[in-house]
Amino acid sequence: MCSDAKILAGRSVLLTGAGNGVGKAAAILAASRGARVFLIDRDEEPMAETAGVIKSLGGSVSYRVADITDDSGLSLAIDELSLEAGGRLDSVLHVAGIMRGQRLGLADVTLETWNEVIVTNLTGAFLVAKHALRNMDNSRDGAIVLVASRSGISVPSGSLAYGASKGGIHGFALSLEHQLRSTLIRVHTVCPGDVDTPLMRASLEEALINGADSVEISRIRDSLGKPEDVASVLIHLIDPFARGFSGTVLAG
Repeated sequence: MCSDAKILAGRSVLLTGAGNGVGKAAAILAASRGARVFLIDRDEEPMAETAGVIKSLGGSVSYRVADITDDSGLSLAIDELSLEAGGRLDSVLHVAGIMRGQRLGLADVTLETWNEVIVTNLTGAFLVAKHALRNMDNSRDGAIVLVASRSGISVPSGSLAYGASKGGIHGFALSLEHQLRSTLIRVHTVCPGDVDTPLMRASLEEALINGADSVEISRIRDSLGKPEDVASVLIHLIDPFARGFSGTVLAG
């Protein structure tokens, strides 16, 4: 694969949500920088397409189908991929997530919607970090990078559940970073703005259905950032030479 520098040569990177959007862009970029990439997604077809792109460009990739909310299934998938990586993962890029309930008032948010978003986004981040960390070497430079959002961190979200879940990821990452301060494993939360992904496009359509102003939604569509720009931040953070960075990083 063509790259300006194989800065991640010899490194193993676990990546969730690799089927599209930021996850796909990050997987391809990590491989182009020399990393061995290990993918997890609950939908096999788009993840296999990402793996196919990486292989066609000469990169190294393996994947497993797993749901990040399934504790035992996720644990098994990560352990199997770690074995393929020689028994050690160097870095984790957790991108997978969902968005539901755009522009719904509090009274209209069902418990089912709330639980689905919180469990997928927040509990999913916890489970990915937990099972990945077990397969990382505390004495070797590494990074756990969790993708949150500016929504729920520095600006409000159009979805109460989404804002709460992403704010929760931020708090979880800060606390985990504190726990791991005596190791060489860094923990980051990356908080992008609005990015042009299938998830964001679907969310904007949901907002329209729930009564959002069409002019406002059109303006948001026209200003969406590029997945590749966020991916470049993620890849920079897992570079061992980025160990001077810490904590929360705004992107996009």
